Amino acid sequence: MKIIVKASQNDSIWDRYLAQLSEMGDVVRLTSVAKSSTDANILITTRLTREELELLPNLEAVFLYKTGTDGLPMDELNLRGITVVPSHAVGDVVAEHALTLGLCLLHRTVEFDTDLRNDIWFSDGKDYFWTGLCGSRAGIVGFGSIGGALHKKLFALGAQVKILNRSGIYSNGVDGVKSLAALLEWCNILFLCLPLTPMTEGIIGEEELEKLKGKFLVNVARGGLVDQKALYEALRSRSLRGYASDVWYHSPCKTDRLKKTSAWDYDFRSLRNVVVSPHNATHVDGAHEMYIKDAIMNMRRWLKSKG
Repeated sequence: MKIIVKASQNDSIWDRYLAQLSEMGDVVRLTSVAKSSTDANILITTRLTREELELLPNLEAVFLYKTGTDGLPMDELNLRGITVVPSHAVGDVVAEHALTLGLCLLHRTVEFDTDLRNDIWFSDGKDYFWTGLCGSRAGIVGFGSIGGALHKKLFALGAQVKILNRSGIYSNGVDGVKSLAALLEWCNILFLCLPLTPMTEGIIGEEELEKLKGKFLVNVARGGLVDQKALYEALRSRSLRGYASDVWYHSPCKTDRLKKTSAWDYDFRSLRNVVVSPHNATHVDGAHEMYIKDAIMNMRRWLKSKG
């Protein structure tokens, strides 16, 4: 069994786990898949290009040390019957960040902070009220590890919670709905916790945003779930009462993280009803190692299942 770990040579945390992997097979650490890796059976990575996949004719499984699969050519992987196992190690961490963004949005924390730094106490003299989470109607789209953890947190804080899940299967104590339209109609605040796929891209567009008129939207999944132009117009006109997101439409330079990169194509920065974070929901101390350990554990389980 040959195992490729696709990781930066500067990733010191991986140094501590390569020995564990060597007990399960022949391990090679690379920054990108090379022609010399054609006999690899297992790949541990966060991303994989189509060109790299073509170099791996014997590949049987891909184990991710991250959550999303949008960095992989999933159509080709599925066509070849290759097992893909993402990590859900930090679902609770991302759920906490989603809750934080939601509370900042509802409480208008960023707005009031900005005002007070400029000696403004009550905005225009009348618009200084915020919205409580307790007693609100919170909808969650996507009920994986993140959505499940968020459900518990919202429920504990006194919100009514309903879920829309692709499978339509809900455990005891979970109130599910049958359609996105029904959830949009019912909720006061909507949380997006589902993966970005060809089926979910742009799932929140002009029509859906119209149904969210006077409501709040929080996104901790992927920026592409929400149509950018429609979102900007809904926020600018105050039809959508507020938007908080950890995920946007452009990413920083991979080789120069300090290089300035705009996250959007419209002037979201000028809007007071927006709360932003730089795709850092998983940037909590220890999260990277949690991902690595989970990927290795998932690989152990897979190997055991193969006998």
